[in-house]
Amino acid sequence: MAGGDRLSRLSDDLLRCILRFAPAKEGASTRALARRWRSLRLPSVAVNLDSRSYDHLDDHDKRDAVARDASNAFAAADRRGLPVTRFTFWYVEGDQDDPRRRLSSSSSYEDDDDIRDAKDRMSRELRTLLYCPSSCHLEELRLGLFFGRPQGLYSFSIRSLSSSPALRVLHVSKCLDWDWDRLCPSRPPGVTPPFPRLLELRLHQCSVSLSVLQGIIDAAPLLAALQLDGVDFQLPSLPSILLRVPTVKAIVMANMHCWGQQGHNTMELDAPLLRRFAYRGPVRSLSLKPPPPDMTRVDLSFQVPPARVDTDDTMCPLFWKFLRNFCGANTISLSFQLSHNA
Repeated sequence: MAGGDRLSRLSDDLLRCILRFAPAKEGASTRALARRWRSLRLPSVAVNLDSRSYDHLDDHDKRDAVARDASNAFAAADRRGLPVTRFTFWYVEGDQDDPRRRLSSSSSYEDDDDIRDAKDRMSRELRTLLYCPSSCHLEELRLGLFFGRPQGLYSFSIRSLSSSPALRVLHVSKCLDWDWDRLCPSRPPGVTPPFPRLLELRLHQCSVSLSVLQGIIDAAPLLAALQLDGVDFQLPSLPSILLRVPTVKAIVMANMHCWGQQGHNTMELDAPLLRRFAYRGPVRSLSLKPPPPDMTRVDLSFQVPPARVDTDDTMCPLFWKFLRNFCGANTISLSFQLSHNA
């Protein structure tokens, strides 16, 4: 096949697949300009919004344009009677900080009312979209709002996403989801609605209550993969953390903020079906009880502060205790990195 419009010669099924993965703005332009693509009718809709497509605008216009295009895409799906099965909303504004830095919902850098109002407004608009009729069939959802330095968070209830019973993949970045029922004893206890089809959960640079995370895991009977990257647990003053993941087969933990101010907290994982485990961060007290019998691969990347390499008598016992969790694994990959953030 030489010359000509090669894409337009592909089958309808392949063209639909390409349109599903295209950002909403580019996908709409392609269908408007190309006759061959114009007649394609998608049985479902994928909305993919990435703020990098709007970087030519100033911040105020960029916020409005991204939110408007997301709303228009969902409204168009409603008019056509098509479900939105995949939704990615990725918004970045300003410089981003080191992911290992502790998260904060407020700071001296982001006290500017304009930034705070923009973050709250965009969070509300996202919640509105996720409750519209065309989103009740969502199968894959990826959300992230990144507003400047340092890493401020936006308030968002992950548990409310169970209104999409078809949800299989859930990735959330930079959200704040605290268990206000636990923090306010006068409130009646909340119950996490079910996530009957959820297979994969990733939290990235989020601040969540441990009870919120445990509630989501308990409500997802098919959950197989869990990734916690830069997550800050809102913990009661307890020296020990227990996380039960009875169905999960693959766990990734990186740059966690659950070890307390001095790094003395301990974490216990109850993961009887675990087969793959990856960890990146300082040497800490972690135990798997009971040890998973079918571990196939373990990837460990430890960050060690240079000043403590020859002076810390507690690091070696913690390291060997950590490693003994995986003595039955088929493959273990181990690396060390000198880091002042450890």
